[in-house]
Parts: sequence; structure tokens; C-alpha cells
Amino acid sequence: MRILLVGDNSDSAGFLVDQLYQMENEYQVNVVTWSLCTSSAVNETDLILVNDYERGDCEKLVQLRRRTNLPVFLIATIQDDGTLAQLYASGVDDHLVQPISYPILSAKLRVWQRWTMRSVTKLLHTAIF
Repeated sequence: MRILLVGDNSDSAGFLVDQLYQMENEYQVNVVTWSLCTSSAVNETDLILVNDYERGDCEKLVQLRRRTNLPVFLIATIQDDGTLAQLYASGVDDHLVQPISYPILSAKLRVWQRWTMRSVTKLLHTAIF
């Protein structure tokens, strides 16, 4: 699975990339800041993982969602329902609260990978028949 890791905190991104590479699944991770989250970077990925959400990132999420229908997964410290509802409305598909459990992250990524494969299979089946 090709993951685009978006965030402006390089320390936490580096640690997260290390953890993803240690998981049993094969992940190819491309790390970019918000300013480098271009259409070409998005087009070369299967899932977008947003790390280190900050309050002003809602508009960035809306803009990201306008460019792609790829799954957007958020890792953040936010736990209040109002903010989470706003994030989901902005385009987030799923989230995990920091500090994260890497076994849970791995399980969720496998679910998204399975969902993505089903969607592609269904699309191909519809196109053929």
C-alpha cells in the first residue's frame, strides 16, 4: 500500500514512518508537508495519512478532499466530538487518537486496503458488464 503522510512535524513523521516500516504489511510511505501536498503526490498514493492536525488545517482538509476521493486518515490528539464532527465534514474518513496504538493503526490500514481493493474490483466489474 502506498501511503502519503502529510504533516509539518518532521520528528513525529519520522517516528511514524519507522513504525510503519516495522509492521508486517508492506507500506511505501511518501512524507510531505502541507505545502508540498500536490496533485502529483496525491495521484501516486492509495491512502492519505494526515499527522499532527492543527486547528487551522480544516480548510486544508477541504482542499485535499476536493482534489481526491482517496481515503484520508487522521492521527491527532483531538477527542472532543464537535471538532471531530467538523473534521469528518471537512473530508476525513477515519481517525486515530494520539498517542496511537500501532497494532490498531496497522489493523485500520489493512481494513482501508481491503475496502480499496473491493471498490476497485467493483468498479472493474461494473465497467466490464
